[in-house]
Parts: sequence; structure tokens; C-alpha cells
Amino acid sequence: MPPDGAILAVGQRIDIRVEATSRSDTPPRGLTVRVNGLDVTARNILDAGVGGERGAGGTGATAQALLPRHRAGEAPKHSTNFLLRDYIAETAGELVIEARTADGAQATARLPVEAWTAGDGARRARNIILFLGDGMGVAHRTAARIVSRGVSNGRANGRLAMDGMDVTGMVMTAALNSVITDSSPGMSAYTTGHKSNNNQSGVYPDNTADAFDNPRVEYIGELLRRTRGAGFNVGIVTTSDVTDSTPAANAVHTQDRNAAAGIAAQFFDERETNAVSVLLGGGARHFMP
Repeated sequence: MPPDGAILAVGQRIDIRVEATSRSDTPPRGLTVRVNGLDVTARNILDAGVGGERGAGGTGATAQALLPRHRAGEAPKHSTNFLLRDYIAETAGELVIEARTADGAQATARLPVEAWTAGDGARRARNIILFLGDGMGVAHRTAARIVSRGVSNGRANGRLAMDGMDVTGMVMTAALNSVITDSSPGMSAYTTGHKSNNNQSGVYPDNTADAFDNPRVEYIGELLRRTRGAGFNVGIVTTSDVTDSTPAANAVHTQDRNAAAGIAAQFFDERETNAVSVLLGGGARHFMP
């Protein structure tokens, strides 16, 4: 992970995880990983395992020197894994990740890296406000128009305010593991530009049970706080609990949308990097000790 074809933004942080799984009880040996031809095997942060090889036998990342968010739980014993946190593609083009084991098994992921440039004459925005109708699609918009305005002879009797917007676009938010998304990977697609499995936000799937150790993808709020400094802030306002899938998928990295206590803790513990300075909504009980 990331999977083949995932699109990165220049300067966006990602975690790279490679999982080699044996059909027997013995983990694969000799896992090597290259990024754009450069051998990064030595940058594996997982603990030494079978034969002294990092990640062999499903070891986690438990070194005390690691940041809490960089640690990882154990994987299956018949697997050998690689984990590199906070990798950044500095230039546009293509990121090629290649993995190989001693028995000749190999895999390659090619990731386009895209840069964004403001159009000529574009004004700098002071603030951006995103309104998100959770679960709302074109059918809901049509239903709202019919109920509120009515229809005569096949024509709507009036238009919704959003029908008059200068620009209308469509976003395909299918999850990695399902064309029918749920709120977590759906919102995460907006805020990271990447796909997750259903129930997951801001992460890619992995082979560990820990709800908060998955390989991460940087949210736009995190990227801007890191690159613009403390003057950039994120506010989240919701009619639901703030730990629910859609609000959480603006700042929290987890594979379990229902892990409310851990989600609340991550909002608070990582406030310096997630840039969240305003959090309004329900769910105060999840923040209680």
C-alpha cells in the first residue's frame, strides 16, 4: 500500500507498507523494497524478527524512539512486512514501488504524482467552507426539488439554490473494497484524494488488528498545517457526534469507524498536526476519562 494507480499530490505524506504472506507457517525471507529504484529496505521501522530480519514473522513496530502514531501492532506469524512512515514525493511524475522476496515473488505499484497550479489571475482564498450532506446524492437533490417546488407537465416548478451555482461536478467516492461506499472512505476520498476500505478513514488496509496503526494518507488539513504553519486551522461543525464517520474523516486515521473513544483521543492528541482548532457537535461522552 498504497495500491497501484493511487494518485498522490506533490508534497503529500503517505505511509508505505508491503506485506508478503506465505502459504505455509514459515514467513517469506529476504523482503526488499525499492522506491524509484532506490533501495529503502533499511528504512523499515518494524522490529527485527525471524533471523534478525525486520518484519519477518509479523513483528510490530514497538521501539520507544518511535512517535506513538508511528508504532504498529503485530501481523500474522506467516508474514514478512515492511513499513515506512511519512514518505513524501517531492516532484510531479511517477512513484514506482517495487517489492521482492528471496523466493522470487514480486509486486510493483505505480503511483502518479500530480502538482496543482492556480490559474492565471486566481485570487488567494482566505477561508474555504465545505458543506457536506452526509449520504446525499443526486437522487436526494431531485427529491428535494420535487417536494419543495413541485413538478408540472414534466418540468420542475422551481429550482433549488444549489441548482444555480456556477459550477457543478461529480465525485466518484467508491471504496477500495466496494463500489458502494460508506461515510468513512467516502469523506476520506474528499479530504485525502485516496481510497480506503469501508469503515476506514485516512488509511489503507493492513494485516494487523490494531484500529489505529494502519498506513496513513495525509489529510489536506494536515498537509496545510505542516507546510503553512500554525496560522492554518481546521474547524469541524456537525449535527452528529464529532466521532462519527464523516466528521472524523477530516482528521482521524483509523480502520474502525466505530472506535469512538480512540477517535476522540486522536482528535485531541494530534491537534498540533491535524490543525483542528474548532470541533462542534455531539458525543461529549466519548471524550470523558
